[in-house]
Amino acid sequence: MYYVRLAEFEGVNILYKKYKATDNIWIIEDGSVKCYLLEGDEQCILLDTGYGKEDIGEFVKTITEKPITVIITHADRDHVGGIDQFDNVNMHPSDFERCKRFNEVKQNHFNPIWEGDTFDIGTFKLEAVLIPGHTPGSIALLDRNNRILFGGDSVQKRIVMAERNFAAYYYSMVKLSEYINEFDIIYSPHGEETYEPSLITQLVEASRAMLDGEIVGEKPKESLPFGDVQIYTKGSITFIH
Repeated sequence: MYYVRLAEFEGVNILYKKYKATDNIWIIEDGSVKCYLLEGDEQCILLDTGYGKEDIGEFVKTITEKPITVIITHADRDHVGGIDQFDNVNMHPSDFERCKRFNEVKQNHFNPIWEGDTFDIGTFKLEAVLIPGHTPGSIALLDRNNRILFGGDSVQKRIVMAERNFAAYYYSMVKLSEYINEFDIIYSPHGEETYEPSLITQLVEASRAMLDGEIVGEKPKESLPFGDVQIYTKGSITFIH
């Protein structure tokens, strides 16, 4: 594991760390969020850019000098903070305006991603799957050859849904369940590093129960930075809403 300088972000120490998940997948930790750098023979893909307080662009150069294509899984500030440090930034247009809340950037800074678009760097071929709910332009990225899914914040066990579209999220998880036989591992930017495909089934069941009112919300025991929210739990799945 490698380290770079400390910074302060809203009172929280931010320390970049980098380590390998596989021969061609680097994980870059920026505080509570993980960004994924995928290495190809001639170019790389960076999934998300962290908070952006430090220069993730320069940090990536400690790993590779190859050209970088940035793909944004969704435009929350802990995923888009470093986009200005890169020239080739791609995200779904439904999140363009959301991204501008956190960055003083122009819309033409981004390339639009559409359902089914692919990004091929040889070792990885990622297909975009639109999964709105957590944000309008949330996407997952499926690599059928390597049997990997990068799910963004939508696919983990503890999900923030405050001010989000829960019905859209549920149907997005149903949509992902149709791909469940095409991947063996899920990489997540928060919490556990990897999950099994069965997590998708759990998310479908939990979000359905949430929509049906089967889960009773509880006030959080600790202060959370999401306003007036409640905690909803089913099995190992937690929604903050």
